[in-house]
This record gives sequence, C-alpha cells and structure tokens, in this order.
Amino acid sequence: MTQRLCKLNRRDFRFSPDKIYQLVKEPKFFCTSCARSANHQSLLCKPAALPAMSDIKSKTEGGEGKNIDFSSLKPKKIRKAHKRYKKAAKKLKKLEKKQKRLLKRARKIYASIKGFENISLAESEHLHRKQIH
Repeated sequence: MTQRLCKLNRRDFRFSPDKIYQLVKEPKFFCTSCARSANHQSLLCKPAALPAMSDIKSKTEGGEGKNIDFSSLKPKKIRKAHKRYKKAAKKLKKLEKKQKRLLKRARKIYASIKGFENISLAESEHLHRKQIH
C-alpha cells in the first residue's frame, strides 16, 4: 500500500482492514493534520514521532504534573502562547466594558419605564398616537 493513510477514504478502510491493521498495529508516528497513526512516517502526510512507551511511563510515575519541564518548550512557542493570552485578556476587558455600558443603558430604560407606570392607559394611548402622526 503506497498511498498515504491520510489520503484514503472510508471505502478503502472498509475493504482492506487487515492491511491497515498491519500498518497501525504498533504506531511510531502520527499525522499532525488528521491525527492518524502508522508504523512508518512515509504513510502519513505530516508525520511526527510518538514518544516511546517507556518514556511516557517514566514521566507519569515521576509525579502528577508538579514537575513540569519547561526546557523542552521553545522560546517562540512561549512568546506565541503569551501573545494569545494577552489577546484573550484584552478581548475580555473589552467585553466587560461593553457589558457595563449595556447594563447602564438597561438601568436608564428601566427607570424611564418605571416613571411611565403612573400614567393612565388613556394618556399612554394619546402619547402613542402623537408619536405615530
């Protein structure tokens, strides 16, 4: 099977499950675009290596996320994450301002409605007709 797993459609998966099972039996790579896994990187369009199972077990035994190793993160990724955080904070601040404005406007409208409650029905119809004509 020379075609990449990422390019296969459902029909191909349905008619040749045994071949596909052999390819994905012990995955060593996964595709970063479609998240499929395979035992050889030539079968995927954007392959990335999976860590060995022994590495994963040793990391999980070390603690429950308390000892995070930031040395593996690249400075560019850290900057990007910080930038995304700042953008999200800015957006939240903007939404908070907008919500305050809307709340202020709603209070103003509510106060004006509360003042009109004392007007009789006939007077309100008269005011309504004035606005229409």
